[in-house]
Amino acid sequence: MKFIFMFIVFNAFFIPTYAYAKSNCVNVTGKSFIKNSVEDAKKEAILNAKWAAIEAVEGVEIKAESIVSDMLLVDEIILQRAKGVVVDYSLLKEVVNNDFIEVTMNVCVEENMAKDLIDVLSLNNSVVIYVDSKSGNAKSEFENISANKMMNNGYIVNIFSNDDGYKIRNFIKANNDYKLNELIGGKRSNVLIYAELTDEIVSKKGEKAGHDVILPYNVVRIGVSYKVITKDKMNMPLVLSSGRFESRGMGSSYDLALSNGVKQVTERFTAVIQDDLSKYIKGTTRKVAVRAEGIQNIEKSRDIRKLLSKLSWVKDVAEIEIGKYTLSYSEDIVYLITSIKSKGNIIILSYTSNEVVIKLIN
Repeated sequence: MKFIFMFIVFNAFFIPTYAYAKSNCVNVTGKSFIKNSVEDAKKEAILNAKWAAIEAVEGVEIKAESIVSDMLLVDEIILQRAKGVVVDYSLLKEVVNNDFIEVTMNVCVEENMAKDLIDVLSLNNSVVIYVDSKSGNAKSEFENISANKMMNNGYIVNIFSNDDGYKIRNFIKANNDYKLNELIGGKRSNVLIYAELTDEIVSKKGEKAGHDVILPYNVVRIGVSYKVITKDKMNMPLVLSSGRFESRGMGSSYDLALSNGVKQVTERFTAVIQDDLSKYIKGTTRKVAVRAEGIQNIEKSRDIRKLLSKLSWVKDVAEIEIGKYTLSYSEDIVYLITSIKSKGNIIILSYTSNEVVIKLIN
């Protein structure tokens, strides 16, 4: 009897409780352009479809290609960080043309694992933007210019919808930190940029400006008041910075004057915002050791140091000795691995959360 009791207890603690795992099966499509071979493109299309299923189940709005530039790494992350995310899949349809391949699949995703995987891929460099404006044209242009400038500098940018923006405005005014955190977290980001955009006609084309001078153009004043909100150590909202900018736009029509004004004010806005964010991100960096196998030449060692210095989000690269370096990095190590692999002439031998071993190939 004692043996039976012990056997039951052992099983209760050590046999996986599959009954609590909840999987969700969805039909999704994955597409990939044919670069080398159809077979390679098909593999990537399948990976895209798997990620689309994870997105569908988890309800995120971040696309895989914007998170991990090397799509093959998505599968690697699934295997290493969250085994069992994709529990089953079947190929339903495959379409190949001259430029791309598209697959339709039924993919079953384990929901809790999917959430864990998304959390692993959350970025300090991911920001969400909401622009509050009465002018739809000004709002759209401001969002597009801001997002493009920030994405060009390595940020992952998501734009809040008007519905979410209405909630944000109310949460900020009501100091509802819990709801604000919940809304920002739903976008898989730690940073919210909230901007209020105003526009005012200063003068109209054809108006008299005194002494019988007729104005040849329209003048519009554009203003933007903003807050950059992140989280403190207690996971509560923290206003990182705030301010206001104004600019004037001129044009032969109101729309052209508005557009020119928005472009000018957005230039100033994004420059200051990115400076504020870089200071914040610098405070979240960690040290990573990099070791290059087989490097015995000083010049090659320095070449690798230069290469590491040019990678996105890498700062303060120091050469400890030939083939050994330290650097500061603000993101999950998988992004550093992706950046290194993208250089083509370097292979990754091994990596942990704070050390990477590489080898230079000829």
